Amino acid sequence: MDSAHLHLALNHFPVIGAIIAILLLGYALLKRSDELTRAGLALLFLVGTVAIPVFITGEPTEQIVEHLPGVSEQQIGQHESYANYAFGIAVVTSLAALISLIFSFLNKRKAKWLVVPTFFLALITGGLMLITANLGGQIRHTEIRDTGAAAQPVRQNESEGEKKGDDDD
Repeated sequence: MDSAHLHLALNHFPVIGAIIAILLLGYALLKRSDELTRAGLALLFLVGTVAIPVFITGEPTEQIVEHLPGVSEQQIGQHESYANYAFGIAVVTSLAALISLIFSFLNKRKAKWLVVPTFFLALITGGLMLITANLGGQIRHTEIRDTGAAAQPVRQNESEGEKKGDDDD
């Protein structure tokens, strides 16, 4: 298994995990459930932990795919830029979740003050993960790229003469 395979195998977990953790933690806060809060915090910590190998395998994966047909350096660059932000906030959120989780066992009163900011960090993390995943998908999945009229491929049955005739109008 090379870095590209590992990157592709793991990259879904931080995105889906963040969404599930946000829903779980939001529900836990509404219901004031200590058990569900701890589960949501543990999942947020796991999201940040799995984001580490995903991030580390990103650069070697770029080296593998950047020369493949249809791969755009611009798309890789956009994905990489958002990945840097998503990874950074995921690590911060993961640490906040771990601290909140520890305090939930030691001092429930202080933990409640930590969980709400951790939830808002999770919302930011989830949003950045979704954007990053979408940009990463566009690198190889042409069907999800934003293709304007100028970027439409030429139809195979269209000849050079037909293209020139269209320009004369």
